[in-house]
Amino acid sequence: MLEYPPTRDRGEVHRTAMNIQLSQFKHFASSAWALIWQTARLPVGLISCIPVVMLMARTGSSPAHVSLAALPIAFITMAGFLLNDIFDEKRDLHKGPRKPIAFGSVARSSAQIATIALVVSGIALAVLTSHAGSVFVIVSSVIGVFLYSPIARRVPVLKGAITAILCCTPFLYASALTGVQFPAAYYFLLTLFIVGRELLLDVRDFQWDRASGMKTLVEYLTPTVSQIFGWVLMILSLIGLTAYSTDISRMIFETATVALVGTGLIYLYDNKKGLAASRLVLLLATIAAAS
Repeated sequence: MLEYPPTRDRGEVHRTAMNIQLSQFKHFASSAWALIWQTARLPVGLISCIPVVMLMARTGSSPAHVSLAALPIAFITMAGFLLNDIFDEKRDLHKGPRKPIAFGSVARSSAQIATIALVVSGIALAVLTSHAGSVFVIVSSVIGVFLYSPIARRVPVLKGAITAILCCTPFLYASALTGVQFPAAYYFLLTLFIVGRELLLDVRDFQWDRASGMKTLVEYLTPTVSQIFGWVLMILSLIGLTAYSTDISRMIFETATVALVGTGLIYLYDNKKGLAASRLVLLLATIAAAS
């Protein structure tokens, strides 16, 4: 006599379907988080908006107008990070989960689609909400982020300098929008800070870069000298910015300098945590420069 397996009740079928949907949602949420937060670096994108928001707020612009005007530079900044990780996918294989595209937690195709969407949206918003000068800055930024990885791969010693120049674009964009001009000394000193921090990042990645055939500045200076040089550049940069500034801007730069000293102490204990803490110093410096 044949025996048939028991028929599952509707409740069990429903629970199984719900579990499958929940699992799919968790996977989607995890991938979206890795794409937006870890790969596109949403926090850095928001930091790039600070000069625009602070300068436009002084003009009495509405919050909606300020937000729309700030989005293009945020989108292009995030697209730059995506492009870099797409280009460096093979080189980043050894870096594990902190490089989601190489690790496989973010599909390369998803990153490519997100990059295109961010670039198109950034340019479109700039055209709709800005004038010719600011649109020129945004388009130039797009060209810069597309050229960054190929140039950095071919001439690795220029990587830090190019990064520093790209980091100045939020201030150039804010100036084009509002007509407020930042002194040339600000750009120079901020560039020094970024070059110094990038040098420390290259020390962290030194063995990986060497294994992939990239000879960054650390290869020529040695890691120890590069660390000293990087910290000296950041300290001199903040001292110069503090001396050049007045009022509230000066106070914030002084706070950033104190924070940098604390960051240095953390770095001596744990390089990774010290580099992470340096983001706070960069945030303070950005706020101070835009004040």
